[in-house]
Amino acid sequence: MNRVAEMIGASQVTLKRYVKGRAAQQFIFNGKSKMIYGNHWKNYCLEIPGNGGQNEFRATANCQSRWW
Repeated sequence: MNRVAEMIGASQVTLKRYVKGRAAQQFIFNGKSKMIYGNHWKNYCLEIPGNGGQNEFRATANCQSRWW
């Protein structure tokens, strides 16, 4: 189905159809901080909020918690 994660509005992550070259669908892993950052919103990272027991996946500027 060509579904990928896409950052919407720099705070929400949702599944969308793959579009070649769309920066909101590109993510970069930083080996030093162990965080995944978006290519379009470079100051936001992906996280599972709370203690990791939720079904939510979001982008945040906080970049302090990671659950993977």
